[in-house]
Amino acid sequence: MSDAVPGSFAEVVVARLRGLTQEQRRVLTAAALIGGEPDWSLAAVITDLDEPTVLATARAAADAHLLVAEQNRLQWRHALTREVVLATLLPPERSSLALRAAAALRARGGDDDESAAAELLAAAGDRDGAAGIRLRQVARDITKGAMRSAEQRLSQLSEMGSLPVQVAMERVRLYTLTGDANRALEVGAAALDSSIGEEHAELCLRLARSAIVVRRWGDAEEYVRRAGRPDDARSSVLLAEAAHGAGQIDVAIDHANRAVEGAQIDHPEVLCEALCIVGRLARLRDAAAAAAAFGRASQVAAEFGLRPWRVEAELGLGTAESLVQERSARLVSARDLALDGGLLIQAAGAEIILAEQAYVADGPRALPGPSRRVLDLGTALQSPYLLALGDLLLAQSNAVPGRERQVATLLASVEARGELAPDTLAQVWAVRALPLLLSHDLSGALLQLDRFADALVDHAPAAPLHQFGLWVLVRTIVGKNDAEARAVLRQLPAGLRRANRGALQYAEAISAGRQGHRDRAEESFAAGEEHLAPVPYWHRLLRLFTCECALKDGWGDPLPQLRVDLVAHERNGDEAQARICRDLLRRAGAPTRRGRGDSSVPPELRGLGVTSREMDVLRLVASGLSNADIGQRLYLSPRTVETHVSSLLARTGCHSRQELRGFLDRLTP
Repeated sequence: MSDAVPGSFAEVVVARLRGLTQEQRRVLTAAALIGGEPDWSLAAVITDLDEPTVLATARAAADAHLLVAEQNRLQWRHALTREVVLATLLPPERSSLALRAAAALRARGGDDDESAAAELLAAAGDRDGAAGIRLRQVARDITKGAMRSAEQRLSQLSEMGSLPVQVAMERVRLYTLTGDANRALEVGAAALDSSIGEEHAELCLRLARSAIVVRRWGDAEEYVRRAGRPDDARSSVLLAEAAHGAGQIDVAIDHANRAVEGAQIDHPEVLCEALCIVGRLARLRDAAAAAAAFGRASQVAAEFGLRPWRVEAELGLGTAESLVQERSARLVSARDLALDGGLLIQAAGAEIILAEQAYVADGPRALPGPSRRVLDLGTALQSPYLLALGDLLLAQSNAVPGRERQVATLLASVEARGELAPDTLAQVWAVRALPLLLSHDLSGALLQLDRFADALVDHAPAAPLHQFGLWVLVRTIVGKNDAEARAVLRQLPAGLRRANRGALQYAEAISAGRQGHRDRAEESFAAGEEHLAPVPYWHRLLRLFTCECALKDGWGDPLPQLRVDLVAHERNGDEAQARICRDLLRRAGAPTRRGRGDSSVPPELRGLGVTSREMDVLRLVASGLSNADIGQRLYLSPRTVETHVSSLLARTGCHSRQELRGFLDRLTP
């Protein structure tokens, strides 16, 4: 009995208990053992007594002032009363009653009943029995996507020290699903040597899944081998995942098909996983087949309440739809479903795809929000991969002329995150190409885009990034092995994506126009227009350079389109594109707004009296260009540029070109 129970209080309760019959005391002690509020139906089951006897006990206990009726409920008169009643039981009696109570609670089957049963088993000394119940609750939590609850239960189990291998297995599963696969591998590897039989096989398969998440394909295959379960559909799933990651697509397809054949509906998680890998592989060749596989996986996951697999399937459906539509509401709902369930790595994956889609639709201004969300998720998961992608998105949002130093700093941060995945490394080169492209340095941009392509062309599982189409278009404009590049894109999975198909059609138009095939050029251009319609920012950017080729080679009717696009560039704040557009119109004999600048002036500088033309000059000064270079770029005399620089120094209070550069950096962090 607790020291908190006064001796005099205990004596009064014991005296009142003596006024009850032996059967009544038995019922009351059983009720006390069950919990804070007496459960008379359960007490009857535990004591094997009939309902009249149990109800008579309740009446007698109330008459003895051990219980009290309040608000239509019969409760202990005081919490200490229950404690004194429990203290009358000898340890063997208490253990016996606790075991009977736990069995009755488990038979009744509610979630609260299971938790109470686990507490009773632990109190009776059956720690493994209690741990077994809690492990089943953990498994259900994970299946439902209640990751925080699962983490709390596993922490309690680790403190108990019971069933260490089974606890490790669930921790591996939980950490892998929530994006901490390295921690999962550490926990699982530590328990592997003490595991035997089925537990050993199961732990190996779960470790294989963790190894796949961190792109350790060989380790995944080795764990599957150690599991020794070649006929288990999960082995085929994992081998398919590993082969896919390693770029062995045909091998992966064989394993994936075997997995679906071997997966049974009575093991829905395995079936969902098999269908998802089939969908990912089909997505490389056939968006409709991919959607069918992901759709079936989503249906099975919804039917059986498997939130993690429903998220995975919905993400897959979203990516398959995006190949055709360039947008998918499913990706947004899948991200939100993942966040709600604590599936942060899946949420981050959705966020990255959504950011890519936002960029081609709306341009750099759409990226700061997604980049911050990816960085926040990367920080929460301590994931160098996500942190690198967050910095990469920020770099892409700054990849315009005049901000080369900011881009360089961010890309250096990306490269400092450690070994980069091929897709991430390739995008570093693609981002470096953008300021060069927008400065109309097409040869310099192509050098970077070639490095992008070299990293991914032979990487079969590469994402269908929009830069593949840009690479082919710039190759065609420059005229460097362009037919070969177009042939490559037609064979790549990235060529299924609508934005890349549009870029390829523009490239075909440029090639045909250069060879004098005007009708064919205009036909290909029209096809490109249709494909690129859902991505307005990317559409205008690619069309700008395509129209330049049309002007040069004499096909199509680019001038009206350039005039329309100029308005859109200006409205969207795309100053570099607007400048190129004006230059093209000027060279074609249709100049616009002579004598005015191209740049919008931030409010802080507008208040100092800085003009649009002075803003043009300031941005080029910040890029390190000389007066002569600036004059050539803006079609101004060096003396006029010098006048603008002097005016900028006076308006800003700066004393040198270096200070002007720092002034602009502080203004646009």
